[in-house]
Amino acid sequence: MEKENKPGLPDSLSAMGGQCDTKCLNSGVRRAVCGCAAEDTRIALADGCEREIKDVRIGERVANERLDHPVTVTNIMIGVEQMLYCLSLANGSTLMATGTHPVLTEEGFKPMQELTTKDSVRTPAKGSQQVKDITMVKYEDRVYNLELSGDSHAMVCNGLIVGDFQMENNMLMKR
Repeated sequence: MEKENKPGLPDSLSAMGGQCDTKCLNSGVRRAVCGCAAEDTRIALADGCEREIKDVRIGERVANERLDHPVTVTNIMIGVEQMLYCLSLANGSTLMATGTHPVLTEEGFKPMQELTTKDSVRTPAKGSQQVKDITMVKYEDRVYNLELSGDSHAMVCNGLIVGDFQMENNMLMKR
């Protein structure tokens, strides 16, 4: 097990058979489902700045492109993943996340693992970018996801509109 020395983070994380074994910071409850982004993923904050997801804290306000106002981080999930999907867009943007992480396309939210080069993903200000490539990459490091207040459950990661932990779980329950 690995020690994390940052304030507010759990003591240990473990990879269980390639699945993300997450720990909730708010409640300490472990969750079986994990759709997370690489630890260096940039999150758009309410003040217009960006911060790596690993440095975002409960109570911070993040930008929400689907609402007129920012939303609050209510929980943070942290896990370890061996492999991630790497989404590359025509404009050079990339996002590394688990296969079940929701990404907003022109047709609505889709899990990363279902994206193809025929998809266009949504960017802030109602923009979109064509998917150039999506591949599996070896990662072997921490992944993070946020749970957000309100009903939108969307945030901006690396310039793309993606879903939060709650949205991902809702999508999985419908399948």
